[in-house]
Amino acid sequence: MVPRICIVGSGPAGFYAAMHLSKHLTNINIDIFEKLPVPFGLVRFGVAPDHPEVKNVINQFTKVANKPNVNFYGNITLGKDISLLQLRQHYDAVLLTYGAEEDKTLGIVNEDAHNIVAARNFVGWYNGHPRDIDLKVDLSVTRAAILGQGNVALDVARILLTPVDILRKTDITEHALSALAESKINELYLVGRRGPLQVAFTIKELREQLKLPNCKTVWREQDFVGVEEVVATLSRPRKRLTELMLKSYNESRNCMEKKDKYFKPIFFRSPNKFLTDSLNNVNAIELICNKLVGDNLENQKCVATDQKEFIDCDLVFRSIGYKSIKADKDIVFDSNGFVVNDKGRVIENVPKDLARLYVSGWLGTGPVGVILHTMSNAFLVAKSICEDFKDLNDPPKGGFEEVKNILSNHQIVDWKAWEKIDKYEIEQGKKLGKPREKRQYVPSFTGYFRDGTKRIDLVLVINDDGDGKVEMLRVNFLSNVVKTGLEIELEQGVRAKNKNLLFVKIHAPPHVIIQYGEFFNIRRFFKDNHADFINPSRWYFDMLPIGTSKRRERELVKFVRKQNQGPLNYSTLERSTIVYKILLMLPFGLYENYVGLNRLLNHRIILDVFPLHDGPYFFVPNQDPTRINGRQVFGHWFQTSGKRTLLDDIKYMNCGAYGCGDELTVMVVVIVFVKEILGKLPWQVIPIQTDYKVAKNGSRVPVWEREYELCKINETFLDKLYLNLSYLAHVNSTDSIAVCKQARPHFTLSLALRRPLAD
Repeated sequence: MVPRICIVGSGPAGFYAAMHLSKHLTNINIDIFEKLPVPFGLVRFGVAPDHPEVKNVINQFTKVANKPNVNFYGNITLGKDISLLQLRQHYDAVLLTYGAEEDKTLGIVNEDAHNIVAARNFVGWYNGHPRDIDLKVDLSVTRAAILGQGNVALDVARILLTPVDILRKTDITEHALSALAESKINELYLVGRRGPLQVAFTIKELREQLKLPNCKTVWREQDFVGVEEVVATLSRPRKRLTELMLKSYNESRNCMEKKDKYFKPIFFRSPNKFLTDSLNNVNAIELICNKLVGDNLENQKCVATDQKEFIDCDLVFRSIGYKSIKADKDIVFDSNGFVVNDKGRVIENVPKDLARLYVSGWLGTGPVGVILHTMSNAFLVAKSICEDFKDLNDPPKGGFEEVKNILSNHQIVDWKAWEKIDKYEIEQGKKLGKPREKRQYVPSFTGYFRDGTKRIDLVLVINDDGDGKVEMLRVNFLSNVVKTGLEIELEQGVRAKNKNLLFVKIHAPPHVIIQYGEFFNIRRFFKDNHADFINPSRWYFDMLPIGTSKRRERELVKFVRKQNQGPLNYSTLERSTIVYKILLMLPFGLYENYVGLNRLLNHRIILDVFPLHDGPYFFVPNQDPTRINGRQVFGHWFQTSGKRTLLDDIKYMNCGAYGCGDELTVMVVVIVFVKEILGKLPWQVIPIQTDYKVAKNGSRVPVWEREYELCKINETFLDKLYLNLSYLAHVNSTDSIAVCKQARPHFTLSLALRRPLAD
């Protein structure tokens, strides 16, 4: 067997290590695991959009990934989906390169105030990182400040001050571009605790900042006292950088021209606390004045004084560095937050039968340096692995062939899937006149699984509480779900309050839908792209040449089939109903009464179940698959061919899934409400979709989580709705109201009234 190496992390460190290993060890197999479904780490999500030349390294990484002995497996999280111990049991060597994915904090008063944003999150926001899609950045303010003076801080400053017409030609995300186009920021501070001789940014980034059109850089005179006298003693890189700052400083003193935007670096200042208004919005920063001590001019230490200053600002970006996290309990950090290593070899005391452990990149060196430094370290560590493999006498292990059994219920994104994503992004970018338009792929933002082909028909909500007995029942139930032919995919909650929730997405393949659809006597009808031909307006049907006889429904089906040749299909509602009824029959234990989803819900073993009404479930031409088409929202999914009565819709929306026992639900109240209040008007109750822009002030969250969120945030409103409807409908039993309130309000939020398609 061929020795197998596992690399955890597909950023620069991981790919450079794979490049060196695949070149110098031909008889090995390399598997690269990545937390996200897409590769390249900080090259994709950290490099500024206006630095395409830096991103060209992706071409080298792609060549590495296309080698026959290199494999990419995305959407696998170390410590969650698979443990480090399991990897070391099935591989001959494990290399950790997952970097530093958290930002450092200041630890000062009011740091949790509104409008204080981590630069890491802001960079992820405009670069399309799925983690930061919901980031709220108030760009309507005029004054902002960046705390920190590294390259990331200058990236943030440049993006904020660069004209949108320039950014439009880059791969910056469209949602960020739209927000930046409305930005009112015209005064931006760059605050550093040391002086001009100790700044962390490089000359390239500063030169780009100084060349921004219609933006003036304003330096403070007191910050450059004595600097010119010591320039000659500096090292060459530091000397060139300092000379550029002095040149800009002298030019700004002599230039009285007014500009639209102002960039104001401030040195020798450290934030002491944030000042806020009554709504906890930041409106100023209290700064402590520092002095420098030490003989080494380029590495002097700062010491706080008793002097203080204040700057007014309504938006703050914190850019003081990154830190690594312990992705797995078996990873050991030193006091500095790095993995202890010697030329990449992790220093530890473990059994000899475990694979050797290595570390590279920021996880082993700390978050310092640019990609070139990462490359050098990755090559050094890869060289250590090559040396150790010369003495490898252990029998080779199974590698991914064994690991995939552990991940059997997990959706893995391989390199072929990434190539499809890559192709799609480039195509979308061409339409917008840019290199690519990134999509946020984790989690699924449409009604699909992550592979983009499997529709989500039902979602279960599980609380990951660590109860072993309860977990066993859930595992038994989900195992039986898979045995029926249904397919599942797991997603962790994205919102902070949902982090302990696990969403189980369920997809029914065509053969399952057909088999169980016939078993449950759920009819199917023609629906493929029918919205092009069937308009929800009633007048449209009056114009159709299909008569008014009792055969109207059959004639309508013929008419639609003639207009659009395609297969018969089930509606979204019918698909969800079939899956739900399958779950009602499945056992989850050895006892006779351990059967059915209802029992799991009643005992809170499974918290909730709901279908998605938030497509799109298939694409129409030239449609952005991450956005809802208005035609789909109101007319596409639940519109049947021909007449649908009120009871036809109600019978599918029973409340058994919520512990009510029968078909008594909120729908019962709505039915009575419709009959009593609307009288004989030809309205009917149907489920509709919720547009992305409806919820949470326009923020886009995964549809499977938003359905759950919408229900939660509307509970108070629905409680009032129950009482109002019960009064109007003359429901005189409080028990009836109680039964309705037992039902989770997912379906209620997807209800609307519209006229039927036919008389």
